[in-house]
Amino acid sequence: MSETREQRRERKRAEARGIEEFREHIGNPAPLAMTPQAVYHWNRDDQLDALVAAREAEPDTGFMMRLLALCTLPRTNPGDRQQYRRVNGPFRLYLIAGGDMKLPYGTLPRLLLAWVCTEAVRTQSRTLVLGRSLAEFMRILGLNPAGSGDRVRLRNQMDRLFSAHVSLIHEDRHSKQFVSSAIADRGEFWWNPRRPDEPVLWDSTIELGEKFFNEIIASPVPLDMNVLKAMKRSPLGLDIYLWLTYRLFGMTEPFSLTWRQIYRQFGVNPVMADRRTVDNFRTDVLRELRKLEDAWPGFNYSTPKGCLTLKPTRPLIAPSRPGAASRRPSDTAHTALRRHVFRVLSERPELLEPEHVGELAETVKTAAARAGIAYDADTVTAAINAGRALVQAQGSDR
Repeated sequence: MSETREQRRERKRAEARGIEEFREHIGNPAPLAMTPQAVYHWNRDDQLDALVAAREAEPDTGFMMRLLALCTLPRTNPGDRQQYRRVNGPFRLYLIAGGDMKLPYGTLPRLLLAWVCTEAVRTQSRTLVLGRSLAEFMRILGLNPAGSGDRVRLRNQMDRLFSAHVSLIHEDRHSKQFVSSAIADRGEFWWNPRRPDEPVLWDSTIELGEKFFNEIIASPVPLDMNVLKAMKRSPLGLDIYLWLTYRLFGMTEPFSLTWRQIYRQFGVNPVMADRRTVDNFRTDVLRELRKLEDAWPGFNYSTPKGCLTLKPTRPLIAPSRPGAASRRPSDTAHTALRRHVFRVLSERPELLEPEHVGELAETVKTAAARAGIAYDADTVTAAINAGRALVQAQGSDR
């Protein structure tokens, strides 16, 4: 008898726990010499371990610019091409290499942009601080600073990404809107790649292009950074997750796309949408969807002949209730968020329970981001404590 989906997940979790126990036993998880097949299975099991951990962990709220969730960056090396174009319905993205750089590609620019968008939303500032240690920044991105290969690739992709110029276009029968901007107007990198753990005297920083920054904070898409980092070995998996996060938000009815339509949105060469190419692509997408099932409780889809059908699914990062925090002209960030916490707890008193503190924190972060309120962990914690005290005081007065 074939196993059910839930039985398969439990088996995979058990296998992942066994892998972790084996790692702890041998100390160094990686064999000294591995065949290509061993590398494949090692990476697959390692990624499964990360996906299961992401499913069981508290969500880590991050953000991505809306259009970058709809129009993807190059997944494979574009070589000497200086311009890249991606179309998704009425949306178009053009990416142009800057200076003597080449175009960014692969997983690292995607992880970098997720960090950039998250920090821009959190701080509401164009100037982002990368820190004084390369190793620390790599850990934030979910990368291992021990390997020199990752350090070299990260620096290369940072140079490519932050020197690039982007054009974002929306055009339909009635109107056309576009914005063009450098991704970053300036940057300072003081790290020593040969000594990644060595702190330097000055912070490495980038200053985002003004129009690019405005596009980020205008309509950020909330996402779970734990899942993003767990999918880091697959640029297609990252693209699918970002697209689903945007597409499933607020969905109330099933939505279907043919595999040819999906290929034209995500395929390496959308023009070459012949049957064999689309069939191979379908196999790749289904592999990434199965991975997401391990990290996304309740993720619901089906694959009728020739189509992918998405069904209403609760997002990993729940939208704030009842919406963005309201901020009056005289309000500080603390005052606005405290009022929001009070309103949410009045409507959902179950969030007062200790086991729901993580969900309440994520709700406050999303509300702050949607209202354009800069926040950090201390601001969120203080607002929650103050809001809880107000609700409890009101309850004791009754």
